[in-house]
Amino acid sequence: MKKFLLFLVCLSFFCTAGAQDYFPKNDGVKEENNNPTAFTNATVYVTPTHVITNGTLLIHNGKVV
Repeated sequence: MKKFLLFLVCLSFFCTAGAQDYFPKNDGVKEENNNPTAFTNATVYVTPTHVITNGTLLIHNGKVV
């Protein structure tokens, strides 16, 4: 009976030791897109009163060009 209890204690110790928390890094997107991206035939709202219909929006390195 003592060996069985010792076995259960050891088994429970190893099961809980394997269940450690994993904390991933949240650094954002890992790949950087250096390619220019164009949105064509778009409705672009420059200001709330100035709207461009069927326009083209060009984005390069995360900035509007």
